[in-house]
Amino acid sequence: EEGRLSDAEQNGGGTMARTLSGGPMGRPRGPSNGWEQFSPAYSSPERQGSVLISVFSLVSTILGGGVLSLPYAIGQSGIVIGVLLLVVVAVSSDYTVFTLAACSRRTGVHSYEDVAQKAFGPRGKLVTMMMVIALTYLALIAYSLLIFQLAVPLWRRFVLNETGGDDGIGDDDSQTGPDMPVALRLLVGGGLELLVLPTAFLDSFTALRFVSALVFVSIMVLAAAIFVRSGECLSDPTDDAKLDNVLWPASALNVFKALPIFICTFVCHFNVLPVHNELSKPSRRRLHRMVHWTIVIVASLYLSVGIMGFLYTRCQGDHDTPDNILLEFSIDDPLANAGRVGLILTILFSLPLIMVPCRQTLMSFIAELCTASTDNATDNSTETSKDSLIAADALAASAGGSVSGSPQRGSTGSRASHTSGNNKLDEPLLNPLLKDAEDGNAGPGPGPGVAVAVPLNS
Repeated sequence: EEGRLSDAEQNGGGTMARTLSGGPMGRPRGPSNGWEQFSPAYSSPERQGSVLISVFSLVSTILGGGVLSLPYAIGQSGIVIGVLLLVVVAVSSDYTVFTLAACSRRTGVHSYEDVAQKAFGPRGKLVTMMMVIALTYLALIAYSLLIFQLAVPLWRRFVLNETGGDDGIGDDDSQTGPDMPVALRLLVGGGLELLVLPTAFLDSFTALRFVSALVFVSIMVLAAAIFVRSGECLSDPTDDAKLDNVLWPASALNVFKALPIFICTFVCHFNVLPVHNELSKPSRRRLHRMVHWTIVIVASLYLSVGIMGFLYTRCQGDHDTPDNILLEFSIDDPLANAGRVGLILTILFSLPLIMVPCRQTLMSFIAELCTASTDNATDNSTETSKDSLIAADALAASAGGSVSGSPQRGSTGSRASHTSGNNKLDEPLLNPLLKDAEDGNAGPGPGPGVAVAVPLNS
C-alpha cells in the first residue's frame, strides 16, 4: 500500500496526512509515525501538476549546456569507468532528491532553505540561500556566454558564407573567433534572452510546462545530430580512426577531471520542492515515480550523448575530445547547425527555470536580513530599557526608596514604605515596569535618557 493516503482522503485532504509505507502489519515507519504535512493541502486545487509535468520540469532544470562536456568526461575516464561514475552519480542524485522531498513532508517546511534551517539552524539557512543564489546566478552567466559562443558559427556560416574546411571538421578558431562583432553578439544574445524574460516572473512551474517541453524537444535535436553523425562515422571509419583503448582511462588523474562534470550535470535540487509543492495528490508512490523517471531519462540521455560523442571524435582520428563536442562538427554541416540551434533554444527555455529560484531565493534572503536587523534593534532597545530601570531602582534604593518594590535591608528589615510627607512610593504602579523589562518586553517603561522621579526620605 505504498503511498496510499487514506487519512488525507477521509478528512478532505487536509494539510496533515498519514502515509502507509508498508511496514510490518501495515504500520507506518519513521520517527513521526507516518504523519506528513502538506502545503498546499493534499487534495488542494492549487496542486495542478501531474507526474509527467513534474518530470519535464525537473528534466528541463537538469539539462543544459553541460551536455556538451559529457563526451569529454567519458574520454577522460574511459567508457567503463565513465559509465560507472555516471550511474553512481545518478543513483546518488535520485536518493538526495527524494530525501529532500521526504524531509519537507516530515517537517512541514516547503523550501530548500527552510529544510536547511531545520537541519543546521538559522545560520545554515542563510549559508544555503547564499549558495543557491551563487549557483543559479553563475549558471545564468554561463548560459549567456554559451549562447554567444553558439551564435558565432551560425553567424559565420549563414551571414559570412564561410565553410568549415575540406576535412569536414570544424576549426576551433572558426567557431569561436572574433569575426562576429562583440556589440552584435551582445545584441543578438541579449535580444534572445529578452524574449524569454517575461516567463521568469512566473511563480508556478505548472505554468512553465510548455517551456519545459520545448527544452526537452530542443535537446533531443542536438542528441539526434550527434547520434546520426556518430553512426555514419562508425559504420565507415576513417583511416586515422583511433578506436583502440577507449574502455579505460589513460591515467587515474583523468578520472578526477571527469567526476566534477558528472556531478554538476545532475544539479536540480533547488527546484525539487517547488515542483513537489505543485504535484497533485503527492503520495509516496507518485513522488517515487516523479524522481525515478527524472533521473532515468536524464541518465539515459547523458550516457548516449557522452559515449556517442566520444566515439565520434575517436572515429575522426582525434585522440583528445574537446570540452565542447560541437567544436568537432563543421560549421557547414546542416545537421550540426540544427543541433546548435536546438541547444540555443534549450538554454533559452532553461533560463526561466533558473531565474525563478534565483529571484525567489534572493528576495527571501533580503527579507531574512531585514528581519534579523529589526530583531537586533528590538533586542537592543529592550536591553537598554531594562538597564535604565535597574539603574533607577538602584538609585532609589540607595536613597531609601525602591522603584521595583524590593525590600530595604534596614535595621527593621521591613519592605520599603518610607514617606516624605504624604508622598508614599506607589510600588504597585512601578512593579510592572521592571517585570516587563526582566521578561524581555520593554513595555511602557522609561527608555534611555528618561529621568525617573522617586520620593526620597527627608
